[in-house]
Amino acid sequence: KMLKLITDDKTRIEALLSMGRVLVEHVGSPHRAQKAYERVLELDPNHAGALESLANVRVATGDADAALSAVEALASKAERPEQKSDLWVRAAKMLEEKGDKDGAIERYKAALDAAPGNTAATHGLRSAYLARGDAAGAVELITREIELSDGKIAKSKLFGEMALLLRDKIKDNTRAADAAK
Repeated sequence: KMLKLITDDKTRIEALLSMGRVLVEHVGSPHRAQKAYERVLELDPNHAGALESLANVRVATGDADAALSAVEALASKAERPEQKSDLWVRAAKMLEEKGDKDGAIERYKAALDAAPGNTAATHGLRSAYLARGDAAGAVELITREIELSDGKIAKSKLFGEMALLLRDKIKDNTRAADAAK
């Protein structure tokens, strides 16, 4: 009722965000909090804080599809490459939990496009490739990781992982031996 008295959008947004936080943290009413965050987005469709809070509430209430949409909207609007990449990784993990390997792979690739050095995205993409049975894709990704990595130990570890994939999954002993050298 107090919101009707507030005419300034910025003040109204702050009040709605506070209301949402109180509803989630102290009252235990995520559905009412969701409505508060949705009202913020009606006033400012690009409000990152409201999108993030809405995504968290939707995850908590089990609305996975809506949560995924909110996280993807956040990722597409994020300005910093690291933040954009982390949000795409989050979306990818949500899709993996639903069993959508192809969708997860797309999101991991988007994360790497945003920030090529994101190790969580790289490891997630490699795992998704392997879960889908795409060992060649995993080997290609390891090759990319080798090019980007610093230090002999890190590169040696990656070459070892590549050698195992080439030997065990792709059955290419010649390339496996080369990678192991």
